[in-house]
Amino acid sequence: KNETNEQKIAQMENEINLLRKQNFQKQSEEIAKLTQYLAKTKKDQAQLKKEKEKNQTLEVRIVELGQTLEKLREQFKEAISKHEGIEKKLQYLQKQPEEIVKLTQYLEKKDQVQLKKEKE
Repeated sequence: KNETNEQKIAQMENEINLLRKQNFQKQSEEIAKLTQYLAKTKKDQAQLKKEKEKNQTLEVRIVELGQTLEKLREQFKEAISKHEGIEKKLQYLQKQPEEIVKLTQYLEKKDQVQLKKEKE
C-alpha cells in the first residue's frame, strides 16, 4: 500500500512537472507574441510619427504656397492695372495725330480766312 501511495505521489509529481513545463511553454509563447506585438507597435508608432512630421511639413508648404499665390495674384492685378493704364495712354497717343491734323486744318482755314480779309 505504501508503494502504491509512493507511485501515486510520483505520478502526481510527474503530472505537476508536465503541467509546469506546458505552462512555461505557453507563457514563453505568449511572451514571444507580446514581444512581436510590442515591436510592431513601436514600428507603427515610429511610422505614424514620420507621417505626422511629413504632414506638418506639407501643411507648412501649403501655407507658403498659398501666400506665394496671393502675392502673385496681387502682382497680376498690378500688371493688369498698369497694362490698362498703358493701353489708355496708347489710345490717347493714337488719337493725338488726329487732333494735330484737325488743329492744323483749323489753323490753315483760319489763315485763309485772314488772308482773304487782308486782301479785301
